[in-house]
Amino acid sequence: MSSIVNSIVRCISVLERLNAQNGCSVSQVAALTQLPRGTAFRIIETLRVRGFVERNPRTNTFVLTEKVRRLSEGFVNQDWVYDVARPLISKLAQQAVWPVSLSTPRKYSMVMRLSSDFESPLTETRYPV
Repeated sequence: MSSIVNSIVRCISVLERLNAQNGCSVSQVAALTQLPRGTAFRIIETLRVRGFVERNPRTNTFVLTEKVRRLSEGFVNQDWVYDVARPLISKLAQQAVWPVSLSTPRKYSMVMRLSSDFESPLTETRYPV
């Protein structure tokens, strides 16, 4: 028994086509994804109702909306920041004899990516009583 949800696979395929073509008609999506036209229409209509796709009435094509891009805002691939900053933060913490932290913005907050707390003699560890 497969753990793949085929309707999601088809929906992602439609999103990928709309992204690659920068807009398509329902017939074009059906042809490019090898889906029946009715299936392509229902997927596109569902995406439109949910705000992920909008229809250009002049060309009768569908394009992705900003809402699709916002799906990726939760994804943060900043491991390279850690790799690059680790030796610099360590050196700065040794020179300053003070804990140093690196934070990056995420929407309306900051996320601490790296800290030299474990290297600083001024850092205390508190344990609950």
